[in-house]
Amino acid sequence: MRKVVHKIFLAWQFEEEEKWLNKMALDGWVLADVGFCRYEFEPCEKGEYQYKLEYLENSTGSKESLNYINFIEETGAEYVGNYMRWVYFRKKTAGGEEFDIYSDTASKKKYFDRIVAFLKIIAVLNLIVGIGNIIIALLNHTFANSMGIINLLLAAFIYQGYKKIDKKAQKLAEDQILFDN
Repeated sequence: MRKVVHKIFLAWQFEEEEKWLNKMALDGWVLADVGFCRYEFEPCEKGEYQYKLEYLENSTGSKESLNYINFIEETGAEYVGNYMRWVYFRKKTAGGEEFDIYSDTASKKKYFDRIVAFLKIIAVLNLIVGIGNIIIALLNHTFANSMGIINLLLAAFIYQGYKKIDKKAQKLAEDQILFDN
C-alpha cells in the first residue's frame, strides 16, 4: 500500500523537509519516490531509515553528480530520487548512529553557498523581470503591471530565504575560523 503526500517546501526549507521525512520514517513510512510537491511512501519498520537532502552543483545526469551519488552510496546510503538538482538519500539507522553527508564544516558551508547562489539568481531574475514589467506598463500608460509587482514580491520573498541560508553559511565560516585557531 503506497501513500502519496502533497507538501510544499521552499528551497531554504531543506532542513525542515529532512526533519519531516525523518518523522515519516519514525512513523513507519519510507520514501519511495519524489517529485514536485509530491512524496510517495511505502510502509516500513518504524524508524528504519534516516534521510538527507543534497543540492548538487550540476544536473543529476552529469558525470560529476553521478560520481558524487555513487560516492554517497558507497558509504551505505541509498539514492532515493531527485527533483531538479535536489537529491534524496536515505540510510538504515544503525545503533543510533546519525546519518550525515558532511564530515567537516568547510564542505557543509560549500553546500549552503550553492543554495545561496541559486536563491540569489532566482531573486535577481525576479527583480529584473519585475522592474522591466513595471517600466513597460508605465511607458504604455497601462495599469497592467500586476505581474511586475508579483515578480518584485517574489524577489523580496526569495531574498528572505537567501538571507536565512546565507546567515547559516556565515555562522559556519565563523565556526571554521574558531575551530582552525
